Amino acid sequence: MGCGKSGDTPLLMNSDFVLYETISDDHLFYSPTLQEFDNLYNSNLNFIIMFSEEGCSACESFAPIIKEYIQDTKYLVVKIDGPKNPEIENKYKDILFKDSGVKYPALFVKENEDNFYRVDYSKYMQTKSAFSRHMESRYKTSKCGYFLGEIPRKTPIISNYTYVDFKANDTFKNKISNKILNSQNNVIISSNFDSSTMTVFEKDLSGEFTIARTTPISNDLDDETISKYL
Repeated sequence: MGCGKSGDTPLLMNSDFVLYETISDDHLFYSPTLQEFDNLYNSNLNFIIMFSEEGCSACESFAPIIKEYIQDTKYLVVKIDGPKNPEIENKYKDILFKDSGVKYPALFVKENEDNFYRVDYSKYMQTKSAFSRHMESRYKTSKCGYFLGEIPRKTPIISNYTYVDFKANDTFKNKISNKILNSQNNVIISSNFDSSTMTVFEKDLSGEFTIARTTPISNDLDDETISKYL
Protein backbone atom coordinates (compact mmCIF):
# COMPACT_ATOMS: atom_id res chain seq x y z
CA MET A 1 0.00 0.00 0.00
CA GLY A 2 2.96 2.32 -0.33
CA CYS A 3 5.20 4.06 2.20
CA GLY A 4 4.36 5.72 5.47
CA LYS A 5 2.07 4.92 8.36
CA SER A 6 -1.31 3.44 7.53
CA GLY A 7 -4.42 4.85 9.13
CA ASP A 8 -6.19 3.37 12.10
CA THR A 9 -9.55 2.28 10.68
CA PRO A 10 -9.63 -1.29 9.28
CA LEU A 11 -11.74 -1.88 6.17
CA LEU A 12 -13.41 -4.95 4.71
CA MET A 13 -11.37 -6.74 2.06
CA ASN A 14 -12.35 -8.20 -1.30
CA SER A 15 -12.90 -11.88 -0.49
CA ASP A 16 -11.17 -12.99 -3.72
CA PHE A 17 -7.88 -11.84 -2.21
CA VAL A 18 -8.49 -13.52 1.15
CA LEU A 19 -9.29 -16.81 -0.59
CA TYR A 20 -7.05 -16.77 -3.65
CA GLU A 21 -4.51 -13.92 -3.23
CA THR A 22 -5.72 -12.46 -6.50
CA ILE A 23 -8.83 -10.57 -7.61
CA SER A 24 -10.55 -11.45 -10.87
CA ASP A 25 -11.79 -8.65 -13.10
CA ASP A 26 -15.34 -9.94 -12.65
CA HIS A 27 -15.11 -9.45 -8.86
CA LEU A 28 -13.44 -6.04 -8.65
CA PHE A 29 -16.68 -4.50 -7.41
CA TYR A 30 -19.60 -5.73 -5.36
CA SER A 31 -23.05 -4.50 -6.46
CA PRO A 32 -25.58 -5.21 -3.70
CA THR A 33 -29.34 -5.32 -3.60
CA LEU A 34 -31.06 -2.86 -1.28
CA GLN A 35 -31.51 -5.60 1.33
CA GLU A 36 -27.82 -6.55 1.17
CA PHE A 37 -26.77 -2.91 1.42
CA ASP A 38 -29.06 -2.37 4.40
CA ASN A 39 -27.46 -5.35 6.14
CA LEU A 40 -23.96 -4.02 5.51
CA TYR A 41 -24.96 -0.50 6.52
CA ASN A 42 -26.38 -1.75 9.82
CA SER A 43 -23.48 -4.12 10.56
CA ASN A 44 -21.06 -1.66 12.21
CA LEU A 45 -18.43 -2.81 9.68
CA ASN A 46 -16.25 -0.41 7.67
CA PHE A 47 -16.25 -0.45 3.87
CA ILE A 48 -15.88 1.70 0.75
CA ILE A 49 -18.91 2.80 -1.28
CA MET A 50 -18.71 4.30 -4.77
CA PHE A 51 -21.60 5.93 -6.62
CA SER A 52 -21.19 6.29 -10.38
CA GLU A 53 -23.18 6.61 -13.57
CA GLU A 54 -22.58 4.99 -16.95
CA GLY A 55 -21.56 7.61 -19.50
CA CYS A 56 -20.39 10.12 -16.87
CA SER A 57 -17.05 11.55 -18.08
CA ALA A 58 -15.73 12.14 -14.55
CA CYS A 59 -16.66 8.55 -13.64
CA GLU A 60 -14.80 7.27 -16.69
CA SER A 61 -11.72 9.28 -15.66
CA PHE A 62 -11.83 7.86 -12.14
CA ALA A 63 -12.49 4.26 -13.27
CA PRO A 64 -8.84 3.25 -13.95
CA ILE A 65 -7.76 4.88 -10.68
CA ILE A 66 -10.19 2.91 -8.53
CA LYS A 67 -9.59 -0.36 -10.43
CA GLU A 68 -5.83 -0.12 -9.92
CA TYR A 69 -6.39 0.90 -6.31
CA ILE A 70 -8.48 -2.21 -5.65
CA GLN A 71 -5.82 -4.45 -7.16
CA ASP A 72 -3.15 -2.73 -5.02
CA THR A 73 -5.00 -2.62 -1.70
CA LYS A 74 -7.49 -5.52 -2.02
CA TYR A 75 -10.28 -3.50 -0.38
CA LEU A 76 -13.95 -4.28 -0.92
CA VAL A 77 -15.60 -1.55 -2.99
CA VAL A 78 -19.39 -1.50 -3.05
CA LYS A 79 -20.32 0.01 -6.39
CA ILE A 80 -23.73 1.59 -6.97
CA ASP A 81 -24.84 2.86 -10.36
CA GLY A 82 -27.32 5.45 -9.14
CA PRO A 83 -29.64 5.66 -12.17
CA LYS A 84 -29.66 1.86 -12.60
CA ASN A 85 -30.06 1.12 -8.89
CA PRO A 86 -32.21 3.99 -7.60
CA GLU A 87 -33.52 2.12 -4.52
CA ILE A 88 -30.24 2.47 -2.61
CA GLU A 89 -29.58 6.01 -3.74
CA ASN A 90 -33.11 7.17 -2.93
CA LYS A 91 -33.06 5.63 0.54
CA TYR A 92 -29.62 6.93 1.55
CA LYS A 93 -29.19 10.18 -0.41
CA ASP A 94 -30.29 12.36 2.50
CA ILE A 95 -27.62 10.71 4.65
CA LEU A 96 -24.83 10.61 2.07
CA PHE A 97 -25.51 13.62 -0.17
CA LYS A 98 -27.23 15.92 2.30
CA ASP A 99 -24.85 18.86 1.80
CA SER A 100 -24.19 18.73 -1.93
CA GLY A 101 -26.90 16.80 -3.73
CA VAL A 102 -26.20 13.68 -5.78
CA LYS A 103 -23.06 14.02 -7.89
CA TYR A 104 -20.99 11.35 -9.66
CA PRO A 105 -18.52 9.93 -9.04
CA ALA A 106 -18.87 9.99 -5.27
CA LEU A 107 -16.82 7.88 -2.89
CA PHE A 108 -17.68 7.34 0.77
CA VAL A 109 -16.28 5.20 3.54
CA LYS A 110 -18.59 3.77 6.18
CA GLU A 111 -16.62 4.32 9.37
CA ASN A 112 -17.56 2.89 12.78
CA GLU A 113 -21.20 3.09 13.85
CA ASP A 114 -23.14 5.32 11.42
CA ASN A 115 -20.37 7.71 10.35
CA PHE A 116 -19.69 8.30 6.66
CA TYR A 117 -16.56 9.97 5.34
CA ARG A 118 -16.77 11.48 1.86
CA VAL A 119 -13.58 11.69 -0.14
CA ASP A 120 -13.17 15.13 -1.70
CA TYR A 121 -13.31 14.63 -5.46
CA SER A 122 -11.39 17.76 -6.49
CA LYS A 123 -8.57 17.22 -3.97
CA TYR A 124 -8.04 13.47 -3.92
CA MET A 125 -9.73 11.68 -6.84
CA GLN A 126 -7.89 13.22 -9.80
CA THR A 127 -4.78 11.01 -9.69
CA LYS A 128 -3.98 7.58 -8.29
CA SER A 129 -1.09 8.88 -6.19
CA ALA A 130 -3.21 11.56 -4.47
CA PHE A 131 -6.06 9.12 -3.92
CA SER A 132 -3.83 6.34 -2.54
CA ARG A 133 -1.93 8.66 -0.17
CA HIS A 134 -5.12 10.13 1.20
CA MET A 135 -6.82 6.77 1.74
CA GLU A 136 -3.70 5.28 3.35
CA SER A 137 -3.57 8.12 5.85
CA ARG A 138 -6.96 7.03 7.22
CA TYR A 139 -7.38 3.29 6.60
CA LYS A 140 -5.67 -0.06 6.98
CA THR A 141 -6.39 -3.57 5.79
CA SER A 142 -8.19 -6.25 7.75
CA LYS A 143 -8.20 -10.01 7.15
CA CYS A 144 -11.95 -10.12 6.62
CA GLY A 145 -13.51 -10.30 3.18
CA TYR A 146 -17.15 -9.85 2.15
CA PHE A 147 -18.41 -12.61 -0.10
CA LEU A 148 -21.43 -13.26 -2.30
CA GLY A 149 -21.97 -16.77 -3.61
CA GLU A 150 -20.67 -20.23 -2.76
CA ILE A 151 -17.05 -20.78 -1.72
CA PRO A 152 -15.38 -23.69 -3.54
CA ARG A 153 -14.14 -26.24 -1.03
CA LYS A 154 -10.76 -27.15 -2.61
CA THR A 155 -9.49 -24.15 -4.56
CA PRO A 156 -8.72 -21.51 -1.87
CA ILE A 157 -4.99 -21.16 -1.16
CA ILE A 158 -5.56 -20.85 2.59
CA SER A 159 -5.74 -23.92 4.83
CA ASN A 160 -8.52 -22.64 7.10
CA TYR A 161 -10.93 -19.76 7.49
CA THR A 162 -13.90 -18.66 9.56
CA TYR A 163 -17.12 -18.22 7.60
CA VAL A 164 -19.66 -15.83 9.16
CA ASP A 165 -23.23 -15.70 7.91
CA PHE A 166 -24.49 -12.54 9.54
CA LYS A 167 -27.67 -10.64 10.15
CA ALA A 168 -26.87 -7.13 11.35
CA ASN A 169 -28.65 -7.22 14.69
CA ASP A 170 -27.45 -5.79 18.03
CA THR A 171 -25.66 -9.02 18.99
CA PHE A 172 -23.61 -9.00 15.80
CA LYS A 173 -22.85 -5.28 16.03
CA ASN A 174 -21.89 -5.30 19.71
CA LYS A 175 -20.09 -8.64 20.03
CA ILE A 176 -18.74 -9.57 16.61
CA SER A 177 -18.16 -6.74 14.11
CA ASN A 178 -15.19 -5.06 15.79
CA LYS A 179 -13.56 -8.42 16.52
CA ILE A 180 -14.00 -9.43 12.87
CA LEU A 181 -12.19 -6.37 11.53
CA ASN A 182 -9.31 -6.79 13.98
CA SER A 183 -9.04 -10.57 13.79
CA GLN A 184 -5.73 -12.16 12.81
CA ASN A 185 -7.58 -15.14 11.31
CA ASN A 186 -8.85 -15.41 7.75
CA VAL A 187 -12.51 -14.44 7.89
CA ILE A 188 -15.15 -14.48 5.16
CA ILE A 189 -18.55 -12.91 5.81
CA SER A 190 -21.81 -13.03 3.91
CA SER A 191 -25.26 -11.55 4.48
CA ASN A 192 -27.94 -13.79 5.94
CA PHE A 193 -31.31 -12.21 6.60
CA ASP A 194 -32.68 -14.92 8.88
CA SER A 195 -29.90 -15.94 11.27
CA SER A 196 -26.21 -15.55 12.14
CA THR A 197 -23.60 -18.28 12.55
CA MET A 198 -19.81 -18.65 12.70
CA THR A 199 -18.16 -21.73 11.20
CA VAL A 200 -14.49 -22.72 11.00
CA PHE A 201 -13.53 -24.65 7.86
CA GLU A 202 -10.24 -26.58 7.75
CA LYS A 203 -8.60 -28.62 5.00
CA ASP A 204 -8.37 -32.33 5.68
CA LEU A 205 -5.59 -34.63 4.42
CA SER A 206 -7.32 -35.00 1.05
CA GLY A 207 -7.46 -31.20 0.57
CA GLU A 208 -11.21 -30.96 1.13
CA PHE A 209 -12.60 -28.27 3.43
CA THR A 210 -14.62 -29.68 6.31
CA ILE A 211 -16.40 -28.07 9.25
CA ALA A 212 -14.20 -27.99 12.36
CA ARG A 213 -16.72 -26.19 14.58
CA THR A 214 -19.77 -23.97 14.31
CA THR A 215 -21.89 -21.83 16.61
CA PRO A 216 -24.90 -19.52 16.32
CA ILE A 217 -24.33 -15.84 17.06
CA SER A 218 -26.66 -15.42 19.99
CA ASN A 219 -27.02 -13.15 23.01
CA ASP A 220 -25.34 -15.67 25.31
CA LEU A 221 -22.19 -15.98 23.15
CA ASP A 222 -19.19 -15.26 25.37
CA ASP A 223 -15.74 -13.87 24.52
CA GLU A 224 -14.00 -17.20 25.13
CA THR A 225 -16.17 -18.88 22.52
CA ILE A 226 -15.78 -16.00 20.07
CA SER A 227 -11.98 -16.23 20.39
CA LYS A 228 -12.12 -19.79 19.01
CA TYR A 229 -13.51 -18.39 15.77
CA LEU A 230 -11.99 -14.91 15.48
